[in-house]
Amino acid sequence: MTSRVFYANGGNDRLIVSTIRTRLVFFHEAGVALSSERKVATRPIWWKPATWRGFRWRRGADAEQPRNLSCLFNGGVDPAAFGATAETSPGYFKLTCDSLAVRRHCVWVAQGEGTPAGDAATVDRRAADVRDVEVHFEYGGQAHTVRHGAMPGRAGAEGAASAT
Repeated sequence: MTSRVFYANGGNDRLIVSTIRTRLVFFHEAGVALSSERKVATRPIWWKPATWRGFRWRRGADAEQPRNLSCLFNGGVDPAAFGATAETSPGYFKLTCDSLAVRRHCVWVAQGEGTPAGDAATVDRRAADVRDVEVHFEYGGQAHTVRHGAMPGRAGAEGAASAT
């Protein structure tokens, strides 16, 4: 996962952009998550060190939101082609696709059933096929790009990111 933080409105608003590219043996997930937060004043309490700064970050739709958001997989492919779905709440946006490889044969054996005839073990591998995630957006009056995955010309490079 690659995360970048961007500030706007004199540092009173922030946007946290995290690219997701999880590759485990049985589970694959790819996508992006964005969280917009606003600085809120709090009264310092001496027994709570988290309040000593005099503020905390609170997620919400009242903070500045990114504009012209676009996410691309594998150097220009629409995430819908990989079955990506969106999850939203005030101040939060997540666009991901995932695949879980479970050996159904083991489940059938544990239940005392035989393997059904003609049932091929089909596994949706669309999320496993995602090599890189690229996010373009405008925030605080500037255009930004966050990228996670294989860099051009360097096959297999993991975790490379750029923000402009």
